[in-house]
Amino acid sequence: MSQEIRRVQVHSIDEVAKQTLKYTFIPSDGRALPAFEPGAHIDVYLPNGMVRQYSLCGKTTDPFYIIAVKYEEGGRGGSVNLHTQVKIDDFLAISTPRNHFPLANSEKKIVFIAGGIGVTPIFSMIQALEMLNRNWELHYCARSQDHAAFYDELIQIDAKKVKTYFSEEPIFDIESLFSTLENGLDIYCCGPAGLM
Repeated sequence: MSQEIRRVQVHSIDEVAKQTLKYTFIPSDGRALPAFEPGAHIDVYLPNGMVRQYSLCGKTTDPFYIIAVKYEEGGRGGSVNLHTQVKIDDFLAISTPRNHFPLANSEKKIVFIAGGIGVTPIFSMIQALEMLNRNWELHYCARSQDHAAFYDELIQIDAKKVKTYFSEEPIFDIESLFSTLENGLDIYCCGPAGLM
């Protein structure tokens, strides 16, 4: 599918965790936004001329797009520009969705491992799996509950399936987790380089 650049309007900006804002984009031309699959991302053309990729983290059935962006002071500038320059009712250009992190089409149980803002594509996947009555569990690492984007929403979906690891220092024991998992699972991981 060819890439189309669309103009969208920032409908809302909400804090979903410490230093993390959720941006809801609606079409500005009356045309429906293209459908997307869980795990997809879009290019966002920022006011300072940068282009950054952000995972779509809403439901695939929503008529709008949602991204969540953590403020990274020492990053490459995209998050700082979004957090400080983009306001409600502003217009931005975005690309059509692309998916390099697709959700497997199978009946296997899926185990997700998310670190910090890496939860964004996984949150979309979990919402899709819930609509399909598919089995999943999430292992979510973050500095604290306050730093865990979409924590309240994930607990509302199914608190028993969400295992959290909140600490400034890594406490997630991947070897112990893998030793308890049965064979034949799909495992997805998204997060910072240290987690990966």
